[in-house]
Amino acid sequence: MELLNKKKNELEVLNDNLDKLNKKFDKNYKYYLYKYLIKTDLIKLEGFGQKLINLILEKVFNGDIKSLSYTYKIVNGVGTKKQLMINLWVQKLINSDINKYEFPEKKGFNRKLY
Repeated sequence: MELLNKKKNELEVLNDNLDKLNKKFDKNYKYYLYKYLIKTDLIKLEGFGQKLINLILEKVFNGDIKSLSYTYKIVNGVGTKKQLMINLWVQKLINSDINKYEFPEKKGFNRKLY
């Protein structure tokens, strides 16, 4: 019985470690994907030039795509119209299958996110 309890505890520790690794994997995957999409897709919106994209990446983007919801508070030149465009772009991205996107760092990730 003591051996069984010990093995259960070991299994719990392994499962906890696996959960932590999965969360880190997901976070890293999304960071590189979103950064790439900001550089290559968000820039295509009207009025979004390289300078604005650089400011968004430097001052706003924290790895979570939802952080762009506060761009208007941080970046001069982003008013309600541009913020609405950002919000719609973010919502479209959130509702899409992120596995379909290609980005340079993707080859370092070899499993799907669900």
